[in-house]
Amino acid sequence: MSQWTERVTGHAVWQVLPTLGATIDRAAQREEIEPSILDGIERVRAVLAIVGKRLAGTDPALSLLPPLDEIAAALDGADKDLQAFVADGNPGNVSNANAKADSALASLARVIVAVTPDETGALRDAALAYRQGVESQLKVVHAALSQTRTEAEGLRAKLAELATDVGTERQRVTTTISEFQSQFSAAQEARNKEHTEGQGKRQEAFATLLSEAQAQFATAQDSRNKDHAESQAKRQEVFAALEGDYQKRLAEQNAAFEANRVSTSQAYQSHIDGLKAEYAASAKGILDAMEKQKADVEKLVGVIGNLGVTSGYLKTANAARTQTWIWQGATVASLLSMIGFAYKAFLPVLDHATSSVLGNGQALQSASPGMSWLGFATRVLLTITVGVLAAYARSQADKNQEIERRNRKMALELEAMGPYLAPLPLEKQHEFRLSMGDRSFGKDDTVPSGATPSPATLLDVGSTYIDKVTELLKAAKK
Repeated sequence: MSQWTERVTGHAVWQVLPTLGATIDRAAQREEIEPSILDGIERVRAVLAIVGKRLAGTDPALSLLPPLDEIAAALDGADKDLQAFVADGNPGNVSNANAKADSALASLARVIVAVTPDETGALRDAALAYRQGVESQLKVVHAALSQTRTEAEGLRAKLAELATDVGTERQRVTTTISEFQSQFSAAQEARNKEHTEGQGKRQEAFATLLSEAQAQFATAQDSRNKDHAESQAKRQEVFAALEGDYQKRLAEQNAAFEANRVSTSQAYQSHIDGLKAEYAASAKGILDAMEKQKADVEKLVGVIGNLGVTSGYLKTANAARTQTWIWQGATVASLLSMIGFAYKAFLPVLDHATSSVLGNGQALQSASPGMSWLGFATRVLLTITVGVLAAYARSQADKNQEIERRNRKMALELEAMGPYLAPLPLEKQHEFRLSMGDRSFGKDDTVPSGATPSPATLLDVGSTYIDKVTELLKAAKK
């Protein structure tokens, strides 16, 4: 299905239409509805019918969303107003629903649709439904009106009868009042006369009774005062006994309450103190264990750090010692080779030259028949070359020995750093570690500028020998 069709077929107006229809049915079924109110409800039904038919006959691809949104909002508002009418029966809610229906009709005019038989049929059905509703209500009203008229005629006849009876009773009451007035006047006069005579007798009797009553009252008053004094004394005694017993019981109860409070407070305090001591001891033990573990960890970290650092220096020192041994061995081997070669190469020549000088007594003019100056020079060159090798090996051995000495010294210092730092404060320990870090890490390990380079040529060997001889001469002069 196309998106242009789905946006219309899935619009909210299709959910509002059946909901409003059900609400209209409930509103029309409400009891004691006035014809004007029913007319308004049926009009909303007619609007709902025409809107449903119009939207049902609309091509979704040609429909606009804004009118549908307005129709949905208007019909939803009408549904809410009719629901309020069903709840409270207020006619204003029906008027508001019709106003929302007018808004829906105004928006319905913007819906693009051709006039179809279904639409005219919807108009006809809406008109018929409206007329049927009005006719049914008119029938109900007509029946109620006929019944009301019949009851009104009966009431009129009863009112006429009641008016006749009231007139008759009024005459009777007038006659009775006249008779009662004459009888009352005669009786009043007789009563006045009797009252005057009786009043004198009553006054005499009253005086006699008053004197007797006063005497009896005085006697009874004395008796009552005596009884009251005796009963008051007894009540005072009983009250004093009850008060004493109450005070005693109250004191005992207060003492019991106080003892219970003290014992409870002491038990509570002892329990609290025990808990505090227990938890304090437990917390102290935990803190001590944590501090001990922290110290152990710091020691372990220090040992691991020292071992890690010193192991590098020791490894370098051991490697330098091995190289020193190798180069020293090479030096000894070179010197032995040079001595052997010189012994084999030059000793026969020297012996021959010495014998020639001693035998002839003259300077050596030429070489012996078995020796040439070129061979002699070659032997000297080879001998010097072996000497250069020996000098190079010796210098390398010296350098490696110096490297071993420096690294072993640094390893020894780092090994001794732990015992040295133990008694110092923490700040001093950190300061010392920083200074040692500056000395140890990132240090330039190049050869010092004053170091003697390794001899590699005859000139290097000659200069080395000359320097050594110069140093020896200076030492001898001193």
